[in-house]
Amino acid sequence: MEDLNKIPLTIFKEMKKEIDKINDLFCGNLTVDWEHVYRFAPDFFEAKVPNFIAYTENDWNLLSNLLTRIWYMAGIHTGDLVHVLTSEIDIRQRIFFQSLSQIGAITLNCMRQAMDAKRIMITIKHLKPPFFIGPPAMARAMINVCNFELNVDPAEYLKCYKTVIFTEKTLKEEHKEFFKEKGFLGEFFQFRHNDIASFFAIDCEQHQGLHIPEDFYIVEAVNPKTGEVMNEGEEGSLSITNLLFRATPQLRFTLSKEKIKILKDPCPCGRTTARIVYTK
Repeated sequence: MEDLNKIPLTIFKEMKKEIDKINDLFCGNLTVDWEHVYRFAPDFFEAKVPNFIAYTENDWNLLSNLLTRIWYMAGIHTGDLVHVLTSEIDIRQRIFFQSLSQIGAITLNCMRQAMDAKRIMITIKHLKPPFFIGPPAMARAMINVCNFELNVDPAEYLKCYKTVIFTEKTLKEEHKEFFKEKGFLGEFFQFRHNDIASFFAIDCEQHQGLHIPEDFYIVEAVNPKTGEVMNEGEEGSLSITNLLFRATPQLRFTLSKEKIKILKDPCPCGRTTARIVYTK
């Protein structure tokens, strides 16, 4: 860790400013020859020029294995029907299906577009999948379809979900209450991913922080202005170093606006890995 601290932080906010100036779609991060790139995908993050993230075949399979562990933590097992709402153009989300198939789960794939919400509601009415994986915006669209097009109580359709895993955003308590009131009555799991750093984490059934896969990442809470690493339990910005990925590795990739605390005491679930608690 002392050696890692000698490496300057890669500040996401500053990186965005430089993207348009660099004539390189990988922003200087591609570290393998092109013939070793297995898959790649853009992450636009509000810049005029997309920043691409690449994966070797081994990178991709490592991520799939990690997600398999994550789905197990959320209670998904062989034979379970999992409703996955994805974007057709986002190649990274194909890894959701690869990892779920490794478990032996059955996936119900639907496009995450508001225009498809009515067809989605009719589908889940008949199939009643117990697991939901998708963005909160799509969940809102599904609620609106029930209220304004189908003229039914959303709970009549949404009560089938026993486990709800929202992607893209960390869910605040007030948001959980909103979705519960609208019919998402299942257990909510906090799930967080960052595409640029190829980072994934989820909480457990105790819901006392997201477990860090410490064999994949070094996660720090840092002061982005000074580079200081915060002590356990102190608030800082999320900084990620991915340990195993060859194609576009990230060292101390820092999201200044994502405020966290890191807890290192054993979780009541029995796991001993450090946990992330989001404070903002």
